[in-house]
Amino acid sequence: MAQKSADLKFSIEKHGIGEVHALRDLTVKITWPFGQTEERTKKAGETVAFAGLKDYIGPYKFETDQETVQITWTGNAWTELDVKSKVALAHPAQLPQDSQRKAQVQQVKSKISMMKLIPANRWGITGKQLMALADQVVQKFTGRDENPNVYEVVEKLIKPLCKESGVSYALLLNPKGIKCSTFVTHAWFESFLAFVDDIRDHYPDLKPGVGCCCTSTAMAQQSSDLKFSFAGNGDGMIYVLRDLTVKITYANGFTEERTRKAGDLVIAGLRLIIGLWKFETDAEVVQINWNGSQWTGLDVKSKAVLAPPAQLPQDSQRKAQVQQVKSKISMMKLIPANRWGITGKQLMALADQVVQKFTGRDENPNVYEVVDKLIKPLCKESGVSYALLLNPKGIKCSTFVTHAWFESFLAFVDDIRDHYPDFETRVFWICFTANPQTWSPAELSDLLGPSALQSPFAIAIQQCDTFLIVRNRSKNLYSRLWCVAELVLVNAYGDCVVEVIGNMPPRAQERGGDIGLNATCSSPEDVEMLRATIEVTGLDANSLVAEAIRARPGTVLRSA
Repeated sequence: MAQKSADLKFSIEKHGIGEVHALRDLTVKITWPFGQTEERTKKAGETVAFAGLKDYIGPYKFETDQETVQITWTGNAWTELDVKSKVALAHPAQLPQDSQRKAQVQQVKSKISMMKLIPANRWGITGKQLMALADQVVQKFTGRDENPNVYEVVEKLIKPLCKESGVSYALLLNPKGIKCSTFVTHAWFESFLAFVDDIRDHYPDLKPGVGCCCTSTAMAQQSSDLKFSFAGNGDGMIYVLRDLTVKITYANGFTEERTRKAGDLVIAGLRLIIGLWKFETDAEVVQINWNGSQWTGLDVKSKAVLAPPAQLPQDSQRKAQVQQVKSKISMMKLIPANRWGITGKQLMALADQVVQKFTGRDENPNVYEVVDKLIKPLCKESGVSYALLLNPKGIKCSTFVTHAWFESFLAFVDDIRDHYPDFETRVFWICFTANPQTWSPAELSDLLGPSALQSPFAIAIQQCDTFLIVRNRSKNLYSRLWCVAELVLVNAYGDCVVEVIGNMPPRAQERGGDIGLNATCSSPEDVEMLRATIEVTGLDANSLVAEAIRARPGTVLRSA
């Protein structure tokens, strides 16, 4: 039929009996060919009505809260389908005006930390800003000789600066966040200034701020325990990078032991003691030459400090320990969200199971039905998603798929298959295969995290190369606020191609009604959070939605 109902599925049972199935949970008023009317309440996938008897031949009328459907049963086929959509607009007073909506969002933002509204990969600080912080440290701690570690800088400088705003130092400087290019792993016991200098010396594109009174000298090797530098007056200086005891052999042959805490000065004032120095800790032996103005010829020999064999777990013991941890923690929390993928070949195999399960392609179930009757039973015992059931270690996703569950599952798979020549090997992040469908709402809420930007959806969007919008003829996907949020997030924070496939429902609205910012989802808390998240991006969600609705199938809305 040229038209389709978004609420009802008309098919023919194998014995030639006409059937009508609900595509979502609904109440429908039925007017039979002989004039009798009745109301029936059904869940998604349940049978609404049969039409197989001689007396039941003729025109039928089905009325839901969304549409009025008229169709004729000839005795062996459904014909003359006519669908009239009810544009279920809220009363104007119920639709927030722009100023009212902004006030509501501001109210939500006042309750939700910006840390939950900015993606974690944008909690960055530039090298220039890091060097400016180092300058503040020098001033705060009265010159470089004091040389505090990271703990001290956080307690005495960063915490006071950030106390009022309640955000991190990075977001204090960059309220909208800046995308990070380099992740730094380190220990907080280290000298903060040495830490900054090491990074600055490593990257030519890290622009320093005001120069400090003391800088480190770049060396081919580096000691893990000691930091060699020199003061403005020409004295050589040595700092410890962790709590340790060091045996020092001076250039003049004198030896002694000193115990210091991380960041402490080991020795200074070496201008007159020129020659080869030796430093021995529990982890390494370091030899270096002081020529009166700089350190040269650093040589570091590591001591392989291994724990006694009894302290190292044997392979079987370690495996048992890992298994014990895995039994307590779901694999959904041990595998990164961007690896909750399924290949095109695996998706097509699932489609084959759907055809077998639902007795032939004519039945054509929607995603809700496939999840309830096939995916949930398959995943019940393992407690993981369908993607991790197939790929226990996960596989990195290349394509994020945004779509609506009311659509035909088989048409959904076919649309994606027809779009990609490399369909079988491409790895897709699809919500109903990526997320665990057997978990309780409370467990899912915990997995999704405290904000949209920390959810598996957002993580996957930012890691994928392609964002694929799969539209369908049954339901406008942008009546679902999660789909609207995904579209905004990819435009705000994604570095990927955005493509559109599939057709929209007939006469689909581009604006207003229950789409865009007026879209909803099942949780009122999610509605508040998602609208606040969208607002923070500064993007016009309604314009992005209208563009995605207008686009022809196969359109590339944005290049990477």
